[in-house]
Amino acid sequence: SVIVDQEVASRAVADTIKEFGKKLITELELVEVYENEKIGKGRKSLLFRIRYQAADHTLKDDEVKRMHERIMDAVKSRHKALIRV
Repeated sequence: SVIVDQEVASRAVADTIKEFGKKLITELELVEVYENEKIGKGRKSLLFRIRYQAADHTLKDDEVKRMHERIMDAVKSRHKALIRV
């Protein structure tokens, strides 16, 4: 999940995820939007479920890890997001 400012649309974050993971993402679903003072005033947490799959080969762990890191870097940069582990 990622923590973003309240004004950031979940659709914008989803679009960034799709843009940077388009080669391997076959499914993207917003599972939960969580708002609470514990994550910061004016902030919300967005939890996405991402399915990675390649049409022409079996994905290796390091391939998925690199893609996921690339996506998270883009989300952090574009939306001033924090990655919630």
